[in-house]
Amino acid sequence: RSRAGRFEIGPFVYRINNTDVQLPAVAVTVVSPGETPDAENDQQDLLFAELVVSPTNLFSQQVFDLQFNLFAADGINLGRDLSVLNMPSMGLAVQPMQDLGTERVARNNRIYTMRRFAAKATALSAGHMDLAPVLRVQVLVPRERRRSRDPFFGDFDPFEAFFGRVEAQSVDVSVSPLTL
Repeated sequence: RSRAGRFEIGPFVYRINNTDVQLPAVAVTVVSPGETPDAENDQQDLLFAELVVSPTNLFSQQVFDLQFNLFAADGINLGRDLSVLNMPSMGLAVQPMQDLGTERVARNNRIYTMRRFAAKATALSAGHMDLAPVLRVQVLVPRERRRSRDPFFGDFDPFEAFFGRVEAQSVDVSVSPLTL
């Protein structure tokens, strides 16, 4: 039988290739049957993304704006590498993304570093498109500090990188045919 309440799991330390990777504790809220969780808990993720499409009602061959916002909680270090996956391969042409920089923002009583990326896209054919991108991001984890005996190839990079996938909420785009 489960109990309702707020519980903490972790922290954990994993050893991977002689390197300790520390994962922070995670708070979990369990609600009673029939209850709904607070909206505040929806944004408690350490890393999440959103897609902003403007406009969403288009004509065929119309150019429109895509903006990807990547939110990282304090303590999450992100690398420069980022790619967008899971975009439609037909009916849409997307130009290369431009990095619009970072800023600190508050979401549901928590501070995040938001990285913004923008691209122009062209709707190539009429119909409905469900844009549900997945951002492939580089997450940097501090390496274990140990002294190297090699003066030339010692601990040059203090971080070890791995790639994670962050799903953005889908956006429905309607494309009407051009009429002459």
